Amino acid sequence: MEYKSIKRYLDIISATFGLIFFLPLFLIVGISIKLESKGPIIYKQLRLGLHGNVFTMYKFRTMYLGAEKEGVYELKGDKRVTKVGRILRKTSIDELPQLLNILKGEMSFIGPRPPLTYHPWTFPEYTIAQKKRFMVLPGITGLAQIQGRKDLDWDRRIEYDIEYVDKLSFLLDLKIIFFTILKVFSTKDNLNLSETAKKKEDYPYIKLMYPTNDPKIAKIAEDSGVDWITIDLEIRGKKERQGHLDTLISYHNIEDIKKIKESISKAKIIVRINPMYHGSKEEINRAIEDGADIIMLPYFKTKKEVEDFIRYVNKRAEICLLFETPEAVKNMDDILNIPGINYVHIGINDLSIGYKRKFMFSLLADGTVEEICNKFREKGIPYGFGGIARLGHGMLPAEYILGEIYRLGSSMAIVSRSFCNVHRKDDYEMIEKIFKEGVRDIRRFEDELRKKDYRYFLKNQRVLKAKVAEIEENMKNPIEVKKEDRLKEAKNKRNKRYSYCILTTMSSSIDYWIKPLLPLYNKQGFDLTVICNMTPEYKEELLKNYPYIKAISIPMPRGIDFFGSIKSIYLLYKAFRKGKYHMVQYSTPNASCYGAIAAYLARIPIRLYCQWGMVHVTMKGIKRIIFQIIERIKCLLSTHVQPDSFGNLNYCRKRLFYSKKKSCVIWNGSAKGVDLDKFDIKKKEIYGREIRRQYGINQESIVLGFVGRLGKEKGCVELFEAFKLLEAKYPNLRLLFVGPIERADTINPELMDWFYKNKRIIKTGKVSDVEKYMAAMDIFILPSYREGFGMSVVEAQAMGVAVIVTDIPGPTNGMIAGVSGLTIPVKDIKALVAAARDLINNEEKRKKFGYAGYEYVKNHFDSKIFIKKLLKNRILLVKGCYKK
Repeated sequence: MEYKSIKRYLDIISATFGLIFFLPLFLIVGISIKLESKGPIIYKQLRLGLHGNVFTMYKFRTMYLGAEKEGVYELKGDKRVTKVGRILRKTSIDELPQLLNILKGEMSFIGPRPPLTYHPWTFPEYTIAQKKRFMVLPGITGLAQIQGRKDLDWDRRIEYDIEYVDKLSFLLDLKIIFFTILKVFSTKDNLNLSETAKKKEDYPYIKLMYPTNDPKIAKIAEDSGVDWITIDLEIRGKKERQGHLDTLISYHNIEDIKKIKESISKAKIIVRINPMYHGSKEEINRAIEDGADIIMLPYFKTKKEVEDFIRYVNKRAEICLLFETPEAVKNMDDILNIPGINYVHIGINDLSIGYKRKFMFSLLADGTVEEICNKFREKGIPYGFGGIARLGHGMLPAEYILGEIYRLGSSMAIVSRSFCNVHRKDDYEMIEKIFKEGVRDIRRFEDELRKKDYRYFLKNQRVLKAKVAEIEENMKNPIEVKKEDRLKEAKNKRNKRYSYCILTTMSSSIDYWIKPLLPLYNKQGFDLTVICNMTPEYKEELLKNYPYIKAISIPMPRGIDFFGSIKSIYLLYKAFRKGKYHMVQYSTPNASCYGAIAAYLARIPIRLYCQWGMVHVTMKGIKRIIFQIIERIKCLLSTHVQPDSFGNLNYCRKRLFYSKKKSCVIWNGSAKGVDLDKFDIKKKEIYGREIRRQYGINQESIVLGFVGRLGKEKGCVELFEAFKLLEAKYPNLRLLFVGPIERADTINPELMDWFYKNKRIIKTGKVSDVEKYMAAMDIFILPSYREGFGMSVVEAQAMGVAVIVTDIPGPTNGMIAGVSGLTIPVKDIKALVAAARDLINNEEKRKKFGYAGYEYVKNHFDSKIFIKKLLKNRILLVKGCYKK
């Protein structure tokens, strides 16, 4: 057994004895804290844990109540620290409540210290290499702590954390424990006197730009905190392009530059000139002579236009490029390599027109803006996009756009004209009030954003997409149905309905598997309740978008957590008893275990286990036996079991997990079928060229593809080793790796280093438009050890891609061996290399397999047909319940 597995058991045993041993000390400390100051004994703080997941870390409170509002870290002579707190910190006793975190499976005794969710930076801002520190459970102490603790800057601490992950061993842990004890007793470095927290000024606010040619308004804007005043000279071709928009033409003159220059003292003047024409040189010269600090070039399309523009400016002012044509985006790589570019901005108005979109922020919702921003970030050029109105105003209020600005790393934004759209332009008192309040609100909101963990920004992104979709829909159908009418209609349909509860562990499962079906279930007469481990923000969003459902958040731990599991089962039992459901459906390993037990105890008539994969099949020894027993218990307690493939159905029936009467597969398998409108093979060439161009892949290159999370059980070891051998023979070979790198700790660190450094491997991370990436592949490979169904195999075939899969239940049910792809044994690198070579060397065979795969998917896994059969099955189940 590996030390990593043993370590968890050692942690549980040690933490249990530690809590018992230190119980008297806990009582003394708790009383001391209460006697000195008001407030809770235990201080709770959000931290980043395993794989960047957020958890609540416990400490004894050492500061006065509310002290954290003035900053998290203690400085020398900090009066916020209590007398008891100073002793607790000096002796490190304040860390002892983290024994509870260890029992909960959130921490270990030894490991990298868990950082705050926003300091030194948010989780997404860690580099791929730095994220290696999150591959193990965070610890109470670690290698960085014995090397200098607070005296180290963050980069050095992270280096020690990564070194610990690389060298993790029993002897190293013993060494860390020994030196930690020495430091505790010496009380050296135990007080946080010089924390490397960045000062507020090190986190600059986004630069705000406001267009005006009125000197008084310019002065008001500057005094309110606007950074750049924009003089907008652009007039050539703008009316023809933007005739339907209210942001048409500013009617500023070049003479306005001097007037504005005389009225302001701190803000910079940014002049947007006309697109390049025969008089551009003279226009630029005049703008610079009159006091322009920054010259912005709009509506360019070619590299030559930018080169001429930069030559005309000739370093006399800073340069800002306004990307607002599809041609400029297409030529972006060449344009950004031109020296002398100081800033770049995305003109969403014109760009949306160029892409034939009705609503400008559609480009922010569909990922176009994010792709462009990624290019800017790679070049290290400060960038921004679009404009913002006041908080809470407009079709798409500023707070949602600001959330995306921070998520995407933008450093500037235009303050739209609607920000200060008063009827009387000469009412400067009113204008000043609007500006000061509006900018103050934006800055306060920015302060709040800095404290948010990454989950907030993901939620904001989802809400923004939903709002944009709603706006787009209203543009198609101007007759808007009032929210009250929708709620009333939903309430009227609740008579004689079936009570149906869907249970899963994480909200991501709801997004992918459940959400598309919610409106259909409601229409078919189901009163729906969704239960999972969801945040309050996610729950609020879910209920807002689906007002006809109920949502319950119940914590469900992942991994080994005995007390957490008991608590989850009890809470689910209470919810099931209260809900009096006709049917409860559960899936995912942990949720199905808790749900099966709780639903059985609550005597739910229909207990439906959606068996989307079995964790025990790749295990060995006692671990396999234990998890096999758990699987049998889940099947035994369920009244109905529905695997997502015939392979898994036959596997379980042969081993007597359940009977034929109790089990079935919906249609031809899978959990939801394939949306052939999304995975549209007609767009394969367009998508393929787009992705290859985006990642610099030649059209002549042969692309091997993988979609899924990085981990040993997904066959990534075999995939990487096979690619090592293949790339040596085929120089034009590329590996397109699509998916999150979240289980890298299951793979040899040396192999992971090779993976990170190999430039022939394109690492995309998690994507929402996976169909585009599959279209860029020549061969799709899934060398997984176990799969419920292997949905990615079916999706790849839907895009006409030949596949190579391991000969296990699930993936082999989603393809035809020898017709749409090839099968190989599990963990067989040689077989994988041979299969890949077979298809690499035979383009005709690849195309033949791809066509056959598409036809097979079209006839067997169309989501429209699958969903009809799924709904019919659910109705039959609940009707059977009524008959009983």
